[in-house]
Amino acid sequence: MPTSDYRNIPKIVEIILFDQPKKILDIGFGFGKYGFLSREYLSTWNKEKIDDNLVIDGIEIYKKYISDLQKNIYNKIYVENIMKIFRKIKKRYDLVLCIDVLEHLPKAEGKKLLKKIYENNKSVLISTPINPSQQGIVFGNKYESHISKWTKKDFKFTKNLLILQNRFNYIVYYNKNLKRIGDLKKNLIKKSTKEFFLKIPYLHQIYRYFKKNR
Repeated sequence: MPTSDYRNIPKIVEIILFDQPKKILDIGFGFGKYGFLSREYLSTWNKEKIDDNLVIDGIEIYKKYISDLQKNIYNKIYVENIMKIFRKIKKRYDLVLCIDVLEHLPKAEGKKLLKKIYENNKSVLISTPINPSQQGIVFGNKYESHISKWTKKDFKFTKNLLILQNRFNYIVYYNKNLKRIGDLKKNLIKKSTKEFFLKIPYLHQIYRYFKKNR
């Protein structure tokens, strides 16, 4: 479908904000949710003024999904099969988003695409369902069919990655700079620890005490 699991939104946006890209490519953008959220938060979050220099391009194979909405979000839109158009794109992006795309590709093609994206760009952020539903043509779009199921092993062609998962999805972040992977992992652990303490009575006070007196 031209959308993706809403439960992934907070984590994906958090990683995008951590990455702080200036040039983004959004593959298979559908409604354009992550193009919009990227533009909103990267242009304004912790900024003294709105950043108008952000470049967000998008690729969408199904032309009927594209309306004025997406045209106002993306600087440039490529309407073509990702396996064909990606060879033609010469621009190098700071971050490539591949959100709920891989399950629509044969695994061999998906692996080839993923490696190519990683080689040609600074960082990559993907999500894919752990157990894709049986899905065929949706809204008249044959490309919505679920073709492949991915495992953690399929992503490990490089050590420069962080794999996260919840009950339903894998979220995988690649970055050429291994230190950035470590920094993201520390940030996520710190945040989850804080959230744990805040949820339990009295532990919140203990957390605040040690934070103040460390």
